[in-house]
Amino acid sequence: MNSFKKMLAVCGNSVSTSSASPWGYIHSYQGLGLINPKITITNDDLVCFGGYNAGAASIKKDGSDVNWSKEYTGPVITHSTRGNETPSFGNIKSYNRPLVLSSTKTIFEQNGVWLWTGPFLYFQFTVYKFINTGTGALISTKIIPQENSYQTATSGIYVEVFGFCRDSSGNYMLSYESGNNAYLEGYNSSDVLQWTKKTTDKYDGLIPLVENIGTDTEVVCREDGENRFVKVNITTGAISNYNGKRLSGNNTATNTANQGLERLGYDSSGNLSFVHSGVDETDANTTPNKQHVWVRMSSTGTVVSAYGIAYLPSVQVDYMACMDGSNNLYFMHRDDGESSQTTSEYGPKIIKIASDGSTVWERVITSDYTGSSNCTIYDINVSGNDNLFYVTCRIRHTSPFGYDYVILALPTDGTATTFTAGSKTYYFKALADGNSRFAVNSYSHTVSNDTGTATWSTATSPGNYTAGIAASSDSDLTENFTEFTVS
Repeated sequence: MNSFKKMLAVCGNSVSTSSASPWGYIHSYQGLGLINPKITITNDDLVCFGGYNAGAASIKKDGSDVNWSKEYTGPVITHSTRGNETPSFGNIKSYNRPLVLSSTKTIFEQNGVWLWTGPFLYFQFTVYKFINTGTGALISTKIIPQENSYQTATSGIYVEVFGFCRDSSGNYMLSYESGNNAYLEGYNSSDVLQWTKKTTDKYDGLIPLVENIGTDTEVVCREDGENRFVKVNITTGAISNYNGKRLSGNNTATNTANQGLERLGYDSSGNLSFVHSGVDETDANTTPNKQHVWVRMSSTGTVVSAYGIAYLPSVQVDYMACMDGSNNLYFMHRDDGESSQTTSEYGPKIIKIASDGSTVWERVITSDYTGSSNCTIYDINVSGNDNLFYVTCRIRHTSPFGYDYVILALPTDGTATTFTAGSKTYYFKALADGNSRFAVNSYSHTVSNDTGTATWSTATSPGNYTAGIAASSDSDLTENFTEFTVS
């Protein structure tokens, strides 16, 4: 039986796709919210994933119902010499939002699957789960294997997923690091491998800047270690250098921001839009020594606009971002405590920035808790020009003491909203002291021609940890979910 409670937290107002009221719910343990839940919006639904044993759910984006909820277990891994191994699922997290391939298939990633082969020797696997978008039923499991040279490794091994993307025909591409190499894999809509490419430097791994390229045949990608851009043909694997474009900023300490990337896709004019982080600045008194940069870039590589987004009381770089159909940016920043501020309103801070770089509003998600280490941010997403955007985060409360894992649908116009569940109260509101937490400034970039793109070659798939993957099971979630009352 589905254990989600129906989320009709709309204060008696009628709910419609075009004008829905805020809603939210909490849950106290595991499942969707334990670690890094991500939100993908498809048609009128949210597809969420996160937590131990790969919890997932499909939720009506107006909050009126939960379509399905599942958790997925397994797999058993067969090694060519070691035999069957059952990995520990440990600290599972996802770096990418679920990718909806069709009405009947969604793929999501599960990082942090640990296989212990001896004292202080472990392997980290990344598992892809394919599920039915409409029902949540498990279709199949794919594991990213280690390279052959690591079958007898004497030290720990890691896998990092850079991202994936699809076209309108259901072809898709996976980008990941295995061992010391970076890989690209292209599949058709029937999940048949079409091509594999690799480079001998894992820092040359390519991050797709668009998750759904529609009828296009190529996707623009950024090299992981550099702000270099290339194009990849999703059906053939051919790589071109995107006119040799390379991006550098006006900072003095580093070449570019390489510590994070939030892919926003295309704006309404067809420009590529993304946020990157980790830019070093010299004037930390007015601008923290770490800031984020929102870039929009034309199909020819011209920078249309670039805005630096600095979070003033802190130098933390934890952030998430999304963009609506009117090219407004919603930027969420983690705040563990503001020692330099007069307010005790800790929690995720959100700024809405218009396409011209002006600030529309600043808000905080907070509770009754007044100490530090109040929150963890997971995801923020929005669909077109709807009047709601969606946030997943962890918030601490005082009475009763503890954390809640929260999914909130919040008004895009910034209207203050109060969420209550029993004795717990959470707020989406302006800061009481009226002080701005963000600074948004023009940020100059230089676009230059660069011929230093990595050399990618045709390659066979790595490793032989792929044999004997047992069928994973799925079941209804058993966690307790509590609906919010909203005012």
